[in-house]
Amino acid sequence: MSKLNHNWETTVIIGSGPSLTKAQVDYVYESEATVIAVNDSYKLCPWADMVFACDVKWWIHNREGISYHPNCWTLEDIGCHFNKRFDRPILNEIPYTTEFGIYSDKVHHASNSGYVAIQVARILGAKKIILIGFDHQHTDNKRHWFGDHDKKVFSKNADNVDKWVTDIDHLLLHMSDVDIVNCSLQTAITGCRRSFIENELR
Repeated sequence: MSKLNHNWETTVIIGSGPSLTKAQVDYVYESEATVIAVNDSYKLCPWADMVFACDVKWWIHNREGISYHPNCWTLEDIGCHFNKRFDRPILNEIPYTTEFGIYSDKVHHASNSGYVAIQVARILGAKKIILIGFDHQHTDNKRHWFGDHDKKVFSKNADNVDKWVTDIDHLLLHMSDVDIVNCSLQTAITGCRRSFIENELR
């Protein structure tokens, strides 16, 4: 991942949970933190240092809107499939495994894109990772800040939030070398400390 010449020591990961607000995103913009936008959240922060997503259907659906961005990252097989299909190598790849572990050269993939993005930030050198938009629940009966995915394109629509919580809490338990703080306004995650974005990015 040598193309990413940023200071990743403090990294904000912006998920697409329903509690995410533009005010939170704007506050991040005014800070000096490095930012990973997960999935559709790039639409709120086109200035993010990285756009990350694991779903090849998502990349295909968003290929025109995201083609401008210099740092689009995904898992290795997905990136290869996308780049060959469209002959436009806009996706960078990171190796992955389905065997759980905390690695320095690859990520464990068993859940959603936010789960993997946390590992990516750690590999890049993050010592503090701030999460916003990581509800991992259907807050106020909403599944994302933008509503629902297009059912004609995506078969799943944040359906497995219980598994997401189990997976991420297990991951966080094994990442004690990083200060991970959840600043999502609403969340089901219990495996890391809670705070407000204004208290973590002064």
